[in-house]
Amino acid sequence: MDRFRELRIRNARRWSHIQEGHLNQWYDLPAFRAGGCSLRSIDAEILGDVSGKRLLHLQCNAGLDTLSFARRGAIVTGVDLSEKSIDFARDLTRETGLEARFVHSDVMDLDEMLPETFDLVFASHGVFCWIDDLSRWMAIAASHLEPGGLLGFVCLHPALWPFDEDGEIEASYFHEEEPLVCEPDNDRDLPTYEWQWTVADIVNAAIGAGLRIEELGEHPVASYRIRKELVPTDDRWWRWPGIPHLPLLLSLKARRPDEEAGRV
Repeated sequence: MDRFRELRIRNARRWSHIQEGHLNQWYDLPAFRAGGCSLRSIDAEILGDVSGKRLLHLQCNAGLDTLSFARRGAIVTGVDLSEKSIDFARDLTRETGLEARFVHSDVMDLDEMLPETFDLVFASHGVFCWIDDLSRWMAIAASHLEPGGLLGFVCLHPALWPFDEDGEIEASYFHEEEPLVCEPDNDRDLPTYEWQWTVADIVNAAIGAGLRIEELGEHPVASYRIRKELVPTDDRWWRWPGIPHLPLLLSLKARRPDEEAGRV
């Protein structure tokens, strides 16, 4: 087995291990079960109107965001490497009566597991730090787009990677082949293996996969309190107090060219 694939599997085990606590911390499950939407504003807006469109959600976690797109009218498929997360997503689909399909797979194996294309491909927040080969990830995302289809993602801004939550530098901004091993705070948890990718890495991987970039966004909000100085907002984001020091989120929209029509 490829060594990095084994590390991705270890990460999946860790996500399964912490799933219950993560769900309760990250999502408002009672509100979602009552018909709410788990998507934050940037997540919901990046793909535009999804009604009637086939949407593939990569690294979908426990499926709440995927099902939120279903509530907006999309025909959704979610993929995640954590079997426990996929099982939860399937149970939640049955519980809510929504239409959705969830596939247990390593994204890097998706060409074999899911040989079909979609109008939209989406990923958000916990995306590239779990990926050891960004060019391959982007090529797989592009291969699952119909001609003219749109890839959209939102992730923590790579500029934050070098800093710990106190603002002290602890890592390089630039990509290194070997992952950063994050040891747990207690004996019950499991370590994670994470990779840094720069903005240039992400943009060039999209270009290399044959995608045409339509929009690159940098945002002064984060989806969780990644730095101690951040303060909560009324719309479920965390912001810098006063003048923003660094961007907190990176977003990108990229389209697969529609060769037959001679347009994008």
